[in-house]
Amino acid sequence: MKVTRLLDALPLATSAVGAMALIAALGMTSCSALAPKVGGNITIESIQVVSGRLIFTGRSTLPDGTYVQTQLFADGGPETWWPSDSGVPVQDGVWRIAVPLGEEEAPGELDPAVQYMLRAWAQDNPSIEAVFCFDLAGPLTPEG
Repeated sequence: MKVTRLLDALPLATSAVGAMALIAALGMTSCSALAPKVGGNITIESIQVVSGRLIFTGRSTLPDGTYVQTQLFADGGPETWWPSDSGVPVQDGVWRIAVPLGEEEAPGELDPAVQYMLRAWAQDNPSIEAVFCFDLAGPLTPEG
């Protein structure tokens, strides 16, 4: 199981495209972008791969019952196997999505050589969004 914690909000990366460009420019392996908007905000706090499921957890100041939509990207392109009905409700300021791996069109595991990004947004207001970039390669180690 690998858990990647988000970095503090990066105000320069206010969109999925901006976040990917920032990652490429800085060579980062994990990022988060949160553009505070009137009406609430969304954060993506963690990712876990547990028992064949990909689990993302986040927080939001949106009202309970507001749906958060998600889309997973791999190396800049949307994953076609990601469920199109991936909306989950905010409950007590928290939202969580668990997507099974190895079922239907989903791969059995994520590719450690790929840079992934999850975009999450308020279903009724796409301008309220967050992105979380990650890979499974692990941290760089100094060469001896």
